[in-house]
Amino acid sequence: MVKKWRFNYLLYPIIIIFISLMSYEWIQTYKYSNRLHEYKNLFENNKYLISHIEEDTEDFFKSQKTASLKKINFIQMAICIFLMKFLFVLSFLNKSLRKKVENFNEKYKLFRCSFQSFTSEDLDILLKYSIVNTFFNIFLEILFNMNRNDKINFLLLVLHIIFNILGQYVLLITLNAIIVKFGKKVFIFALIILVLLISPIHINFFKNTQIFEFRNIDIHLLDKKIQNLIVSMGMETNIYKEVNPGETSNAFTILGFTSCKIYLLGRRILENKYISGTIAHELGHIKIGLKYRFLDWFCSRLLKGIMYLFIYFHLTTKIKSEKTSKMIIFVILVMIYNNFFKYSFVFLSVLIQQLEEFKADSFAHSEGFGISLIRVLCMINSSNWPLYNSKIFSMFFMSHPTLFERIENIERTNS
Repeated sequence: MVKKWRFNYLLYPIIIIFISLMSYEWIQTYKYSNRLHEYKNLFENNKYLISHIEEDTEDFFKSQKTASLKKINFIQMAICIFLMKFLFVLSFLNKSLRKKVENFNEKYKLFRCSFQSFTSEDLDILLKYSIVNTFFNIFLEILFNMNRNDKINFLLLVLHIIFNILGQYVLLITLNAIIVKFGKKVFIFALIILVLLISPIHINFFKNTQIFEFRNIDIHLLDKKIQNLIVSMGMETNIYKEVNPGETSNAFTILGFTSCKIYLLGRRILENKYISGTIAHELGHIKIGLKYRFLDWFCSRLLKGIMYLFIYFHLTTKIKSEKTSKMIIFVILVMIYNNFFKYSFVFLSVLIQQLEEFKADSFAHSEGFGISLIRVLCMINSSNWPLYNSKIFSMFFMSHPTLFERIENIERTNS
């Protein structure tokens, strides 16, 4: 018999807190989207935002309405994912259901693996399945980031969750098989080498450059001031724009050791009043260098990996002492830790990402592009994301600070 885990007492408060916070954010965003004209206090103290709104008031409120609905959909999906994972975990904490699954596994030999016995055939099948599962997840990621309707996106999301769960199950069995066959020392050494070989490539590069088609921008056609700034960086810098730009504006940088690439998305961001501030901000990321990217990667990847490794060996010992070799119990317990303890590292990662954005903004402002940057921030934020966001929501879910925080940071730099 498996003893009742004390972790259960921590699990339920986490669920209640998460659902409560997300529900509060959903209600506040819904109120904001339906009573935009009553939220003037958000805008009236900011002269830059007011001037942006005055250029096209109707367009501003329309885009804020759309952005708010987008955020509401995001919150609904986040709650849905969380509940699906929670219900999945909760179902396996139920003794009778867990017993049925174990009996089903024994009857149909769905997974023949246990802690005691692994064959080379088992290992070969599991490794192949892990590879197929990884590529299928990448395929779903690409589809999910393309323009499709909400129903198809939701279906893809559900498929993504299901295959993620299966992937974790099979991956953990595979890791255990490798440990049984080659020993813990070989496994740890191989894991360290793997972590060192994986470079912190920005995921946006993979997503955006695969979906959109880009063309190089001649730097000599830009404003002389921004040309001089690019040259002063002392690094080969290439700037790209979309071949068929859409209405959604954004920008990102792919940073290497000797060169970098700046990608500009959208039609409006190419306008003279926006482009200089955008490029100056991205050059700020280049000036900061790889240290913040490495810190982000360290918190979001390496620390989490070390935590999983610790949990893995801890639970392996724990389950062996309980005199059971049922892999399913082990996997479910690791999934609990995976889904409900990783947010501490997400929090650290988001803090580092937001700090990087503040530093890049300050650099652009110090080089004389502060007004252009504020204009582009107002334009991008007002069309892509609602201006209302609670502090807690932005700490866990937003890699960029809010518009008001960024403007305050620039004004502080000015003073």
